[in-house]
Amino acid sequence: MIWGLYFNTITYNLGFRTGLIAFTSAVFGGIGNIPGAALGGMIIGLIAAFSDAYIGPNGRRWSSLGS
Repeated sequence: MIWGLYFNTITYNLGFRTGLIAFTSAVFGGIGNIPGAALGGMIIGLIAAFSDAYIGPNGRRWSSLGS
């Protein structure tokens, strides 16, 4: 909602990528395990940050989720 207010546009898939990353980190760390999901999110974030630094900004999308 904040994105839509800031950019004055709303689309049907506005939070899909964020939700996909959150779901992937929960699965990676364990669905019922909150510290594990936080660790999974940190690992995904580190992978995205290091791929952004070493590969370039275009490598960030496929390195963390493969898309």
